[in-house]
Amino acid sequence: MDCAVAVFRQYGDYLACLDACRAEFERWQHWCSRLEPEQRSNSVSGALELCDATLFQNMRTMLKIFATLPVTTCTAERSFSVLRLIKTHLRSTMGNDRLNGLALLSIHKNVKLNYDSVMMEYTRKYNTRVRLIE
Repeated sequence: MDCAVAVFRQYGDYLACLDACRAEFERWQHWCSRLEPEQRSNSVSGALELCDATLFQNMRTMLKIFATLPVTTCTAERSFSVLRLIKTHLRSTMGNDRLNGLALLSIHKNVKLNYDSVMMEYTRKYNTRVRLIE
């Protein structure tokens, strides 16, 4: 409980009063303890799905904060490494949209692209065909 109080104090700007958070945390623990083992979740995103926004408003806020906090800095460091590879001295005039797109493609190499749909989207946006005969 001391750890929970420290967390409530740290993120107190986003929560109601400390005593209300403590009581809500105890209710949340009691509610979770009554769940069947297969209904419980070991992840923050799973707990967020289980958390009722009307009954546990502060707990839901805390779970949202925990879901967005990075566990490690590896992802950010990997992103900067990729950006350093993409944006070289020769490509210094690249715009933000193109840089973001290339970085996402480089970071998420395992995602398979449907090239036909990409080409169709490009031709829909930028119809550059020149009509020679009317």
